[in-house]
Amino acid sequence: MKLRSEFCRIVPVILAIAGISAGFQEPESAPPIAPEEIQVQERTDRIRDRFETPAFWGTTLVNLPTPRPIGKGDVLFRVSHRFFPAVKEGYDFFYGLDGPASILLGLGYGFSDNLDLTLTRANLSKELELALQWTLGDQTDMDSPFSAAIRGSASLITLPSPEKKTFHADHTRLNFLASLAYRVHPSISLLLVPGYSTNTAPAQESSRGTLFLGVGGRVFIANDYSVLLEWIPVLSGYALNSTGWALGIEKKIGAHVFQVFVLNSIGISTAQFVPGGDFRIGDGEYRIGFNILRWF
Repeated sequence: MKLRSEFCRIVPVILAIAGISAGFQEPESAPPIAPEEIQVQERTDRIRDRFETPAFWGTTLVNLPTPRPIGKGDVLFRVSHRFFPAVKEGYDFFYGLDGPASILLGLGYGFSDNLDLTLTRANLSKELELALQWTLGDQTDMDSPFSAAIRGSASLITLPSPEKKTFHADHTRLNFLASLAYRVHPSISLLLVPGYSTNTAPAQESSRGTLFLGVGGRVFIANDYSVLLEWIPVLSGYALNSTGWALGIEKKIGAHVFQVFVLNSIGISTAQFVPGGDFRIGDGEYRIGFNILRWF
């Protein structure tokens, strides 16, 4: 009996030490969150918030720049394609997708919420373009339906030429644009882009520039889908045989923006697309193109 009494007295003490007598154990404290993880989460939240209700999801409508800023400390990667053959070429060219393409790769960085620097490289003429854009105000809600951005860029044609050196004046171009946007409805945003590009006809003996006025719009449909429309008439200076235009669909998925469209031009850099296109609407000719934008 004495041994049993001792056992009954000792067992509760052992259980109490093990944390079982009260029916639970003291919960372990959660490990502290590393500062790096906090910074990553804050950046992710900031990018997601900017994608909630913008007037334009992309920094480009199709070719025309929008007032959409990249964002302070964020990086934007861009891939653009314009297939050369027309869709009407039919199955032999897989409706244009089997042909060669004009390709652009771009990388941009946001120094602040309204100042961006972008470097792009187009395989057409092997052209490099460095652009600086200052956004006066981004449209995030209907309380501020207007927004604007001023964009200046310089480009260099690096395609080898037996007659001229790479840094010859005929290989350089300057571009000055203003992107003016107005959000007329939560689902409808309009864009007006007047601008001027120098040396848009580098192959001609007398170099010429192009004064243009681009207009466009974005109409939100549903499930993060939008319809895009772009029209870029030349007001004076060098122009191709048809006014540039584009019609497409845009889809936003997370920090990605996908744009697929039909258009009549192959140029992607500023001085390449502003003179217009080589296909005429009356001839029923158009080609397929796409843009992919990714924020980091």
